[in-house]
Amino acid sequence: MNKLVIITGISGSGKTTLAKYLNQNIEASVWLSVDKLQEDIYDTIGFKNEKQKKDLRKIAHNTFKNILKESMKRGDKWIIIEFPFRIKWKKFFEECVQKYDYDVITINAILRDFDENWKRILKRDLSDERHPSHEHTQYNPLYKEKYKKRELMHDEVLKKEYDTLEMCHINLGKIIEFHNENQQSLEQILKQIKE
Repeated sequence: MNKLVIITGISGSGKTTLAKYLNQNIEASVWLSVDKLQEDIYDTIGFKNEKQKKDLRKIAHNTFKNILKESMKRGDKWIIIEFPFRIKWKKFFEECVQKYDYDVITINAILRDFDENWKRILKRDLSDERHPSHEHTQYNPLYKEKYKKRELMHDEVLKKEYDTLEMCHINLGKIIEFHNENQQSLEQILKQIKE
């Protein structure tokens, strides 16, 4: 049976790292990322204020939904998605897996140590690999290289997400916990989802 792997969790919990690893190690898998879609749209037309950024985010979310449905409709064997936890999306995922007859594996990326996770987020957000659009309320793709890195999220905001994480899990299908600690953690997840 075809599989949908939903990787969910709060910012900095290792969703992208795990999605990339699984995509590289599962033959013929498809990897869909809301963040990547947003970044591609921002790089296409940019935004001048927070409202425009929000409007483009909605377009990215609708595009994500359409691509996921198309991928399921054509019968892709393994679809891997990384998705920030949003309980409001649960119904959409349920409808898709019922309509297209997919088994679901939900991987909840769990943080054991809030302070360590906060350090990882700061390192990521201040690195050159992080797309600058995430941190700004206006963005012109013509000047992408000139944007300065800055800390946007405050630890209190993340702590609030961290404290409410259990209430926000999507929890569809087989549930697996992922603790992003080392290479062995990635290998264990791969083994579990192939069982």
